[in-house]
Amino acid sequence: MRRALAIAAVVLVAAESAAAQSSTAEGVDAFVRGDYQRAAAILKPIAEQAPRRDPVAAFFMAAMYDSGLGIAADPMRACALYLRASAPAMGAERSPFATMAMSLSRNRRATLSQEAFQECTWHEQNGFDHGFEPITFAIWRLFFSIMLMWLLPWIP
Repeated sequence: MRRALAIAAVVLVAAESAAAQSSTAEGVDAFVRGDYQRAAAILKPIAEQAPRRDPVAAFFMAAMYDSGLGIAADPMRACALYLRASAPAMGAERSPFATMAMSLSRNRRATLSQEAFQECTWHEQNGFDHGFEPITFAIWRLFFSIMLMWLLPWIP
């Protein structure tokens, strides 16, 4: 019984990794055929997975975000995905896509402000669907609150 469960687990894991590989290949095939919307639908979930890295999917999604093919142009996502594609997965060799992505990310860095490039690298590491909400705080409210607390004891 335990042996059968172990074999089933191995088969499921192998099938999942094969499906992910074929999905990347299917997405690249759709890209090459010019079916950019289908390519984006296939590659986006693969490329933007935070813990797992698929540099090929990240490269093609970055190219689509960069040029607006099949998806709305988004220079920040393109930058983050070029950076993600330039760093190969652990134990993997650097692919030609990683080399091109490294060159494109260097070019992107030259065109962005330092703050924008820092945001790009943050997104490369944390992804875009991270759940963090930006906090905005008006400094005048803080100043007014401090002044009010300081003045209250003096008001009769």
